Amino acid sequence: MKRLFRKNSDSKYILLLLLISLLSFSDLLFHPMKWDMIDYFLPMRRLIGETLRSGNLPLWNPYIMLGQPIYADPQSGAWYPIAWILGSIFGYNIFTISFEYVLHVFLAGLGVYLLLKTLNFERKIAFTMGVAYMLSGFFVGNGQHLSWIIAGTWLPFVISSYLKLYLKINIENSLKFSFFVALIFSGGYPAVGFILFYILLISSIFLIIRRLRNREKKEVRKHIKFISISMAIILPILAIFFVSNIEILPHVTRASSLTKESALTGHFHPKGLLSLIAPLSVHIPNTWDVFGTDLSMINAYFGLIVLIFAIVALLKIKDKKVYYLFVLALLFILTAMGVYTGIRGFLFDYIPLMNYFRFPSIFRLFFILFMVIISAYGLQYFKEKNSNKLLIILSSAIALAITGTIVFFRSYTYLNLLDTAKNGIFKYNENIFLEQAFSFNALFQLTILLLLILVLIFIKNRKLGFNLTIFIIIAELFISTKLTSPYTVYDEFMSAAESKNYLNSFEKKFSLPNGEAIALQTEIMKKQTPFWRNLTMYNHQVSNSGFTPFVLGEHRELNDNFTDFRDSIIQNSVVYIPEKVYPNSLFKNSYEKGEISSKDAFFNVSDIFENSASVEFQILKFTPNKIEIVYNASSDAYLILQQHNYPHWRAKIDDKTVPLEQANIFFMGIKLPSNSHKVVFEFKPKLAKTAFYISAFSWILIVLLLLFLRLKKAKMLN
Repeated sequence: MKRLFRKNSDSKYILLLLLISLLSFSDLLFHPMKWDMIDYFLPMRRLIGETLRSGNLPLWNPYIMLGQPIYADPQSGAWYPIAWILGSIFGYNIFTISFEYVLHVFLAGLGVYLLLKTLNFERKIAFTMGVAYMLSGFFVGNGQHLSWIIAGTWLPFVISSYLKLYLKINIENSLKFSFFVALIFSGGYPAVGFILFYILLISSIFLIIRRLRNREKKEVRKHIKFISISMAIILPILAIFFVSNIEILPHVTRASSLTKESALTGHFHPKGLLSLIAPLSVHIPNTWDVFGTDLSMINAYFGLIVLIFAIVALLKIKDKKVYYLFVLALLFILTAMGVYTGIRGFLFDYIPLMNYFRFPSIFRLFFILFMVIISAYGLQYFKEKNSNKLLIILSSAIALAITGTIVFFRSYTYLNLLDTAKNGIFKYNENIFLEQAFSFNALFQLTILLLLILVLIFIKNRKLGFNLTIFIIIAELFISTKLTSPYTVYDEFMSAAESKNYLNSFEKKFSLPNGEAIALQTEIMKKQTPFWRNLTMYNHQVSNSGFTPFVLGEHRELNDNFTDFRDSIIQNSVVYIPEKVYPNSLFKNSYEKGEISSKDAFFNVSDIFENSASVEFQILKFTPNKIEIVYNASSDAYLILQQHNYPHWRAKIDDKTVPLEQANIFFMGIKLPSNSHKVVFEFKPKLAKTAFYISAFSWILIVLLLLFLRLKKAKMLN
């Protein structure tokens, strides 16, 4: 224990980061998370876990939008190691998804801690800024967006490992860099990976030029060599990432560039800068009316006192790195503002990959990270120079500015702060508005600033004053997190235990179709708040609807251009025998005339087929990747499986491969020979499965190599 908490130990700071993250989000023990976390990430993760525990790979999701390849959905977590570990060992429920969120919050703080240590900051400063990052407005404001949280978590690890590789070029640092890059791309929001690619590319060019100017040609060659090695390591780790993206391009609605209007949705409104002082001011119910954007997109908070230390650094630190970081931070927050600055539009028009994602607000993640690093320089200056005067002046000036703002708001609106304190402290308040939210939150901030000023004036012991300052910083961040998280992280009106019981009411084994029409599946579901989307993934029934950013082009076309036809065919169950089969060539004319019956079907046949056969069938198995059916037919007939006819589906009758027909334009069907037989539909994307195994083997190999090098280094040190 003494060794764990020795003076120069990382362990105590890591444990403190863990403790703070757990306490900050302790409400998740009692309440479920909200919105996309429940609507999208939980059902996707749950299905992935169920598939893995059944001994299969998560390749196909049959339950929403009439089937789609889950392995090709970059935000599903189908090839993210942590999702695999949690899903296969524990399975996903309300508490598992909350645990994954808090785990990443903690790891984000750890990432900044390690990054600042790489930049030679002392542990206490690195720890403080780790707390500022992990309790920032990005991790709280985007609590519902797990893929954003994952990207934000691994971002500082990537930058830190890249700097280590630059400073000490060896295979271990190359492996670490590759490992963290792979984590961002395998689990994070793709846009962060695209932005990071350009940051690292420009940084590499800059650093190589600097070394060439210093006549360090040997170091340049080594740097290029190990960056190349890193890329060679990343390729097999992300084999499934590359294969799935290549395979899905012709089939997904996001394959082509977005429109500029779409890419500019989800911006960071300039008024969101109020969150730097009082984050509650942007956590209000009528966000769209006030900011014209989503609630999750407008929180850029990273601590008011931390912001003051950033100002100290900019005023006092004569280091080009600080100014470079500030210019980058400023550029990123302006880009996050979308239509208000035009920078995001420029990137959309002229920079490759920048036209494939929405939500300009994602750029504020980089703003927050760079400002936190700048603040570390300010905190270091404060400790080393022991100069309180500037800090007192800045704190007093901001306190006066906050007071003036409250007075200004009070001059034209009624601020019932006492009522807010009674009904809105640390809980959701549906009646709060911007001026009231700012003023209420600002009173906390004024108290914090007053405490800081008192410490700076009256505490003469240098060490004690520094430690108290850090304590006040963490207290401010903790209070702000507790104030805002009911709005964007958890649903305080719901019980986590009741939500877990609701999920437990569904079988974890894959159920057979209930025989009801697809159109009825969402209606017959037992519903319970906060669950209201993708519910058919829980009871393993097929639905035409679904909530996901990943949509097959075929499904979009079916819903947008053939609405009446869609409404007709989903009156059938997922597997059915049509009464009459028409050639595909007659579809357009029949649809335009409105002559298609729900019992009609369209196949690649030469003439109209009247089904006079008596057909009885039974579904023996219905799992994501495999469907087995036995039937008895008095004569030849046709069978339709209402799953999208995506490549890599195969069909067999009595273990003999048979042609898989395109049925009803978008789906699958086969011709059934008479008598009794067994039909098997199986999703077998051979290249994707191979890529899965290559990626899995590469993950295991890189972890073993890093452990080996770590043990070898420890042995040498001992």
